[in-house]
Amino acid sequence: MGDYCEFITPSDVRFEGKSVADWIQVKDMDDLPIRQAREFLKRTKSIHSKALGLLAGNHENTIRKRYHQDIHNFMCVMMNTKNMGYAAFCRLKLFCPKEATARKMITIFAEHGAGGGRLLGGKVTNLDRKRMDIWANVYVRGHVHEKMDFDRVAVSLPSHGEIRLLQQPQLLIISGSYLRTLSRPGASSYTECASFPLVPLGCKAIRIKLMQRRSNGKRNEDVDIWRLK
Repeated sequence: MGDYCEFITPSDVRFEGKSVADWIQVKDMDDLPIRQAREFLKRTKSIHSKALGLLAGNHENTIRKRYHQDIHNFMCVMMNTKNMGYAAFCRLKLFCPKEATARKMITIFAEHGAGGGRLLGGKVTNLDRKRMDIWANVYVRGHVHEKMDFDRVAVSLPSHGEIRLLQQPQLLIISGSYLRTLSRPGASSYTECASFPLVPLGCKAIRIKLMQRRSNGKRNEDVDIWRLK
């Protein structure tokens, strides 16, 4: 979802030497973004083969714009996964183990995002507005360092045959955060100095399951989407 590392260099006004991680050495300061990216790749090695792709965040984009170093694409190449840019659609095709044809397709819209404010209302409103422009089953947004989700539903008519309402569940997610607001004693991170609100760490996850239901003797495939706390 982007912002995989802080990517704040010594020339950045937000840099605070006392809040730098213990695994950073003095020699790493000459190429801090690469050192942080390699640490990220090391810690996520077990899931590289499962990643559908990496979204870029504003921290990665800042390194690219200020220092002409595409750190995001470097991580995508090292992980052998797709560079999904700042916003992307993703189609998940659900298959029955006994059949070769796809039975259902889930559309996901994911973006790193921007803005949102410090209060929950602004963050939720910005995400909900995406439904006005973009249709998807699942909307995922990052950037605002919050972990929450809420349900919506969309209805439509079949393209042919019997006129009946089709209900499609929609799940909206703000994906979470791994950035501590308060720093260790003796140091003051930029988040602490800016008095950012405290947020729970971790990410949201969902489980998608293909269901089979019968109506009037006909088999219908449906999709259940759950959030995992």
